[in-house]
Amino acid sequence: MVDDLPPRTVVVIGDCAGDLASAALLLAERRGFPVVAEPSSSVVGIPAAELVLATGWLDRHTPDRVLVVGRPTLSRVVARLVGAAPADVVATAGEWPDPARRASRVLAAVPSPDGPVAPGWLDSWRAAGDLARKVVDEALGDELSEPAVAAEVVAAADGLLVVGSSKPVRDLFLAGGRDGLRVLANRGAAGIDGMVSTAIGAALAHGGRTLALLGDLTFLHDGNGLVLGPDEPRPDLTIVVVNNDGGAIFGLLEQGAEEHAETFERVFGTPHGVDLGALCAATGTAYSLATTRQELRATLRAGSGLRVVEVRTDRAAAIDLDRRLRAAVAAAL
Repeated sequence: MVDDLPPRTVVVIGDCAGDLASAALLLAERRGFPVVAEPSSSVVGIPAAELVLATGWLDRHTPDRVLVVGRPTLSRVVARLVGAAPADVVATAGEWPDPARRASRVLAAVPSPDGPVAPGWLDSWRAAGDLARKVVDEALGDELSEPAVAAEVVAAADGLLVVGSSKPVRDLFLAGGRDGLRVLANRGAAGIDGMVSTAIGAALAHGGRTLALLGDLTFLHDGNGLVLGPDEPRPDLTIVVVNNDGGAIFGLLEQGAEEHAETFERVFGTPHGVDLGALCAATGTAYSLATTRQELRATLRAGSGLRVVEVRTDRAAAIDLDRRLRAAVAAAL
């Protein structure tokens, strides 16, 4: 595939096969293109890109073209980036991820890198990402917040991380990946279905220590996945459950607006009050509760086998933190 991409191109890598992501990363490295990478691409891109793109910074650094590889589904600001310039979408098996019908061109493959580099283009994106990362780290401090849990899980993971839908995968987007770390995620309307079983199967196939990061509703939706027959193999899997007693992601969307407050908890918040320790005891699964960031860090680096680590958070505090982080990054940029 001929590389006729302009020097001021941005590469967006969503959920896709490893060889496709590698080809896109090679192109970006050779051409000096910034990379915005969603977690399940297993690629390390611009730090805190979602927060950078949510500010007016993008208006001052609009690309001349966006190359979309894989299926990006996590963020409205990534969709805004794709719509800010002509978009080339790489198709595989005759299909391409372009639900908004924004593609200017559909490419059969990732182009082989063969073009000029725009001086300062990549540096400007890296500088913005590094500044946003610094702002976020300073704001989080040692607090055991939901983004901090994601960061600790990434730091502790050995080779494979399975992440649940809704807020955990978005917290992982903020935390960023790590070279050599493979991230698996179920996406789509039924993304929370069977995630405990998915994590167990992935860990068994991996054959080594595996971490999973799930929200409480995702975990409860497949709690019976912890019930393993006596002759079934046991994975070396630590499931970290961020328990904010309901669906925190909806508080960040239109459903969380004040006019819906009267019915929000019943319809979207859906608090359950389930004792996760008791549930684990009923299935014979090892369980622990981490109450500080340091305690979580130590727990993740010790122990083996199938176990659940619960981290209790507050939904309202998580929503407030998200707003404060966005405001702080916008002010810094």
